[in-house]
Amino acid sequence: MKRAVFAGKCDKSDVALYLAAILRTLGHGVAVVDMSADKKYKYHTSSIDMNEVVDEHDGLTILYGPDGLNKAESENMKFDFAIFDIGSVKEWNDVLNVGWDVDAAFVCTTYRKHNVAINAEFAELISKSTQNFATVLFHTNSSVDADYVVANLYKDADAGAKPLYVIYDDEYRHRAQIENEYSAKIYFKFVPKEMKAAMSEMLEKHFGQDPKSVKGAMKKLMKKERRG
Repeated sequence: MKRAVFAGKCDKSDVALYLAAILRTLGHGVAVVDMSADKKYKYHTSSIDMNEVVDEHDGLTILYGPDGLNKAESENMKFDFAIFDIGSVKEWNDVLNVGWDVDAAFVCTTYRKHNVAINAEFAELISKSTQNFATVLFHTNSSVDADYVVANLYKDADAGAKPLYVIYDDEYRHRAQIENEYSAKIYFKFVPKEMKAAMSEMLEKHFGQDPKSVKGAMKKLMKKERRG
């Protein structure tokens, strides 16, 4: 099983779910692991029982924290990919304490100065933990240059030179987020084109997926009807 971590104090659950949905459409077994204490992925599923540590959402398995990981292991659940959503250093340590190695990691941040400062701690930890890491920058139109933000995120200039994926944090992304939060299915009708392009590149470079197959999977997700 390959494990990928999306780390950062910012909203990135949509990216994790979209990538998981593409991988599932390609025929892979996928778990999304929500390491947050408040189980924020409950707002993407039909389950309202906050005590449950394992959920299902549109063919994906959602695991909640160390308890979910332990249950998956005790019940011998098998996955090709596990995508972790981590928002604190404690949550990062929780993953390591379970004994699960990380194959790829993404440091996620917005342009906000305070957010960059907080996520710099993740950047330091992750850049020392794996060579297969990248930056996901949720871009807002401003006079601030993306390279300048990345330079403030990493102390090591070589680390900052790793792959950078820019996702526009605008009304188009927000609409897709809201539509999917109120849907029982994950669908791509409103996902912005540039976001699809960034995710396609992530899947090729970090998940070993064929670009043509990824494009076909996205088309299938585009054709799905919304149900909520």
